[in-house]
Amino acid sequence: MDSCPNGASWIMRDILACKNLISRGLCFQVSPLCHLRTWCDPWIPSIERFIPPEPNLSDSVLMEFAFTKSLFLPDSFSWKLDMLNSLFTPFLVQAILKIRIPAPSAALGPFWTPSTNGRFSVKSAYLTDQKGCFPSVNDSSVFVCKRCPIAQQVWLVSKWNFRLLPFEHLVMEDWIRLLLSMDRHLFSSLELCWEFLTFSVIAMGLVWNARNKLFHESVPVDVVKIARLADKLTIEHVKAQRAKLLRAQEFNPVQKWRAPPSDWLKVNTDASFKDGLCAVAILVWDSSGAIVHAAGFKSWAHDVVAAEALAIAKALSILNKAGVHQVFFESDSLVAVNLILHDDIPPDWTVKVDIEAAKFLLSHWPMWHVCNIPRLKNSDAGLLAKWAFHRSWSGTIPHNCIPLDIFCEEFSIPSFVTLNCFDFE
Repeated sequence: MDSCPNGASWIMRDILACKNLISRGLCFQVSPLCHLRTWCDPWIPSIERFIPPEPNLSDSVLMEFAFTKSLFLPDSFSWKLDMLNSLFTPFLVQAILKIRIPAPSAALGPFWTPSTNGRFSVKSAYLTDQKGCFPSVNDSSVFVCKRCPIAQQVWLVSKWNFRLLPFEHLVMEDWIRLLLSMDRHLFSSLELCWEFLTFSVIAMGLVWNARNKLFHESVPVDVVKIARLADKLTIEHVKAQRAKLLRAQEFNPVQKWRAPPSDWLKVNTDASFKDGLCAVAILVWDSSGAIVHAAGFKSWAHDVVAAEALAIAKALSILNKAGVHQVFFESDSLVAVNLILHDDIPPDWTVKVDIEAAKFLLSHWPMWHVCNIPRLKNSDAGLLAKWAFHRSWSGTIPHNCIPLDIFCEEFSIPSFVTLNCFDFE
């Protein structure tokens, strides 16, 4: 029903008026157990409108794959990759492979993509409705950073005496990339480089506040005062960070990895993520410090947290198949670990499938424990994830293929590690 019928109630009129808004945020969880229409229903959350366009194929082929369940292998929760590549563009195939398929016991249904937890809210609906009605945040940021006359004068009268005009053509991403790429070759010291970066952030905030006061309260702008304040706050921030670093070096002892108790296993997981593609690494250790299993898997993911959650879920699945009763699972992703351990924290829809799978497995093994550890104590899994990413590795890593240089980093697990691998899968 696209138009409102005569005599419709005001409630029905409002519902129909919101139909277009709802279609911009509502998406369905896809699974081989559901009956979603491939070319009509929204089921790919990372594309606009969530519905793939019909390919220019015969009607018989379109009818054969009219429902999304036909895109899965028989009696499986895995995609038919050859069919995906023949039906969709490479961009759409990547978007589909990012979708995490829920377990058979999981509840299926729609979720609201503008909200991170997948739940509809008035605020997220309002922001979705207003998107495009005003200049984008990127345009506003670019203007305040480089094109605003106030910002240009602040930079000129500051200690840096810097001219923004030659860089005003850069988009926000290129401007940030330029700032982050500056190194000690452009400055007399690395500390001066970081001071410049800090000033750029503080100056932007002060200029933004000054503009708001000028437009909404008619408060005149004093660019010299803003520049002096930005210089002062920059120096204070740099000093505070230097003192914090010194305190950390003085009071924080070097974090050392510890082997698990006798008859226990310890599992370290980590992920490497770039441009929607990730590789997860899993290292399993026994009480003697020997690696008894190593694995790496390359996959698509929406973000870093989704990749970390996938790494933990993969590790839990491997140890579940092996039937190991006493295991410590360690990850340096505090967000992913908290989502698994705390039921009162609703997971984002991008990680919900793996978080629920992890919780399900943990509930069946009372002697399994998941905890967060510092990144330094997890460096071996992190380096193995980077290795798996560049090698496009997926599956068990034989003991003669494990790159030994991952154990040579400072603060890593001792270099006398024993390789005693066997296949859990």
